[in-house]
Amino acid sequence: MIDLWSPNISFFSYYQTFAPLSCTIEYIGKNNILDVITSIIGIFGELSLELKLFFILILRSSEKIRNNLSFIAMKTVIKNLFICYNQQQMITRLQILFLTISLYCIFLYSTYTTQLITVEINKPTYSIYQSLSLNYSQSLQCFCSNISIPYQSFLTIKPRFHNLCSSQFVSQDWINYLYGDGDLVYRYSFTDFRASAVGQFQLLASLCEISQETVNDSLVQLLTITPNLLLNIFNLIRETLGANMIISVWSVNWLIASESIIYSKWAAHTIPIVYGKCNCGTSWTCTQSSQGMMTGCYPLESLLQTTLQCFYNQSCIDSTNKFAQLNISSLKTSQYQINTTIQSILNNLMIEEYIINKTYEN
Repeated sequence: MIDLWSPNISFFSYYQTFAPLSCTIEYIGKNNILDVITSIIGIFGELSLELKLFFILILRSSEKIRNNLSFIAMKTVIKNLFICYNQQQMITRLQILFLTISLYCIFLYSTYTTQLITVEINKPTYSIYQSLSLNYSQSLQCFCSNISIPYQSFLTIKPRFHNLCSSQFVSQDWINYLYGDGDLVYRYSFTDFRASAVGQFQLLASLCEISQETVNDSLVQLLTITPNLLLNIFNLIRETLGANMIISVWSVNWLIASESIIYSKWAAHTIPIVYGKCNCGTSWTCTQSSQGMMTGCYPLESLLQTTLQCFYNQSCIDSTNKFAQLNISSLKTSQYQINTTIQSILNNLMIEEYIINKTYEN
């Protein structure tokens, strides 16, 4: 009899429960300038002699520059730096030149070449996780502290039942009103639904109560197991009642015949009631329409085959206006049409929809 489910899923609760120990991200980036310099020094570490000569020349040149600040002195220093007086000096100059060019090329290559960089973040907060998820969703990986948690930690599901289950039609006042002064069997014909109306609405109230208890007791397994489990038990009860041809207390399926009909001394026999062309002696699902409702061999079958139309019609449900009809505007938010049977609604445990609240943060 559920009209609507209201799921509430909390991502924050979900995150807090799993509490990632660490997260890793990968991205394409350039080498750090310090890493480049370190790599260059490591590569050319064996050329310490040439580097030493290079630094010695630089130091000597800087000393001469400090001692001779004139333009002519500066010009002489630069000239002497590149003028070779013998073969050994020329070889040294060339080595320094090639070393400098090589260092510069390696520096440029290392600086502008991209590589895959992996970064690990320990115990990230939820805000950090959100930022990482936004910027590095493709490569983000987090290792959770818990591999499993109960659904109730981050997911709540609240069912909204059909408004029939919260209406006055399942109240004791309505049932007492229908019962009136009693003796319904003698006040109404068996073809009048009012003869078994009390039984039908008592069953409706019971179905709503059973549905609500079933949903509350088995909410976690509700979507897959609970509806079928309840309906299997319910159908077993229906089949048992029908197969045994149990006489209804409302006298809507069998009549007690007198001895004048059976020609026997005070022997009580039963006569099946016929609805249209359907005989309660051969079928326990016989029903026929009666004043917008249904009447038949059993109040339960009559109720299940009844549609919602009468409940939204004041003249149909209660012409005295003592009990008001269901609000017709509620159909706008309902998944069921006005011609839907109670059986169809019961198949969904009277549920209208699921209202889900997700708190993934936990």
